[in-house]
Amino acid sequence: MLSPQIASHPVAEHSLCVFYELDGIDPAGWTGPRFGNLTRNPGQGIPADQKAALQGRYAEDALWEADETLSAGDDFHAHLQELLSGARPDLVRFHRLTERGHRFLSTACLYEKTTPPADRIAKRLRLSLTSAAKERIAAAGVVPGELGLEVESLSLALFMTAQGLALCRFVVDREDGAPLSAVELLEATVALSRLNEVRWIDKKAKTPIEAPAFSMAALIGQMVFGSRSQAEVSRRLSSHAMVRFDAILPITDRDRYALMLARHYTTDYQLSPDIGRVEWVRDFETVRHAIALEGAATVIGPTEGAPTLTEFLRNFRTSTFDRHYLPIAILALHERAFLVARTAASIMSAAEMLDAQKSLRRLAELREAALVLRLCYRFSEQSHISMHNAVNLAWRKVLRLDEMLAELDDSIRDIADHLERIHRRAQERKFAGVAIMGGAIIAGFSTFSIVKDLYDLFKASQTYGWIGVCVGGIALIGVAAFAHRKSAVFGALDQDCSKNYTVHAMLEKMTRRSKD
Repeated sequence: MLSPQIASHPVAEHSLCVFYELDGIDPAGWTGPRFGNLTRNPGQGIPADQKAALQGRYAEDALWEADETLSAGDDFHAHLQELLSGARPDLVRFHRLTERGHRFLSTACLYEKTTPPADRIAKRLRLSLTSAAKERIAAAGVVPGELGLEVESLSLALFMTAQGLALCRFVVDREDGAPLSAVELLEATVALSRLNEVRWIDKKAKTPIEAPAFSMAALIGQMVFGSRSQAEVSRRLSSHAMVRFDAILPITDRDRYALMLARHYTTDYQLSPDIGRVEWVRDFETVRHAIALEGAATVIGPTEGAPTLTEFLRNFRTSTFDRHYLPIAILALHERAFLVARTAASIMSAAEMLDAQKSLRRLAELREAALVLRLCYRFSEQSHISMHNAVNLAWRKVLRLDEMLAELDDSIRDIADHLERIHRRAQERKFAGVAIMGGAIIAGFSTFSIVKDLYDLFKASQTYGWIGVCVGGIALIGVAAFAHRKSAVFGALDQDCSKNYTVHAMLEKMTRRSKD
């Protein structure tokens, strides 16, 4: 439970960063959709008064441009500075909204030249809080109000692995001008991370525009993929919130607040004191980091021993949060998206596993991809600063990056060994078939000789001839039985190789065993 003291306390400064996973983009030559694409399939989040200009005046204008303003922190190792500053386009490419693209996302105020100024409406985004969220805010001693959203920036990190991230930075405020409380920022974080809806309002009149509410994921999906479905944006959202308090608050309260921001928990949750699956970086009492699978939070505040924050901490957001901690999060989240995608790719159907050679080629590609990850995108140490490396290690632990990579390697190796055994058995059967054919030929010649000798014997003496016929018949029956037995054995081996050594067959065996 969030303490009443911190829940109602005003936030001095904050930055709420939400990460949207983007799958299947080839960064090489990617320029993104044009404004005209925003009105198609199905145009969610596009106000009706914007469509004419987007389809006409600005239809061919670019939404995105290469981001050449990046400046990774000086404390990163040299190769990481190059990577995160955009100097390695062979590994990752960064894009940002054009000036007009940012103006659209911030104000939705693009019109045809013929539109009179009086008819042009500057807009802004409003977060649609649920009635339950407003009740929680009121229970914390804060009068609920409408929460507005300012989109500070929207940028893309597109990796050559075909996994990408969109990073949207929000600033939340109360539309009535009152200070934003900690509990309201918590509700906004949970809402945006869980795909709650937003809507456009008239910026001046603060009244809703006649347009349906929508999720930011849907709008960002259209801005990235154009006419492709917004479903291309993953529903797995992560966040990293930075919050600064100027008043002295108990450290335990600040830590609990950081935990709830990171795990996306509202005040409805009664958290256990020994809650797990959260990594802490608490080297300083004034700066505390909580990292979890759902996201992270950095909370800054003065203490009894340091009642006034230093200039570095007052400028923490621009001096190090943007330049160090967000890049660390981007690298960790990309690695996780890569491992999840490649683990899914290692799952093969029964039909696919029947073609051992094709399956082995596919596994070889997965093995190569894992090697690329190790060489180009996996960094166990990133900085000359202990705090940065500690945050990176925390991300790695909560996302289970090292375990996931080891499990993927083990799975690829085990499946490859299994398919190679199948391939060897198939080869053995082919050679066995040749051996049977050769034995049959030899048996044929032997049988011919026996029959010929029996015929000659029968002609010479009918009594001994009948005895020879019986012996020869028994010999022929034995040869036929031997050939049939070998054929049955290798036929069973062929059936065994083709049916009983697929993942599906093994799962069926496990199911049957569990029923017995």
